[in-house]
Amino acid sequence: MIGDCPQDLEGARQAGAGFIAAAYGYGLPPGKCKEEGIPYVLSPRDIPVEVGRTKSRILEFGFSFWHY
Repeated sequence: MIGDCPQDLEGARQAGAGFIAAAYGYGLPPGKCKEEGIPYVLSPRDIPVEVGRTKSRILEFGFSFWHY
């Protein structure tokens, strides 16, 4: 799931889904994402790149360690 606010993050946690923060908004700034270890993007064009990285990590490690 991709979201831009704490409510989106909580929804992903409740659903057991992975989450990437859209940190170019106001709700989940990069500093907070870094502190909490949340994958994030700074631009909409970065979303496919981060999804690809995350997919590679899942394939490499056999599980999704970015689930919250």
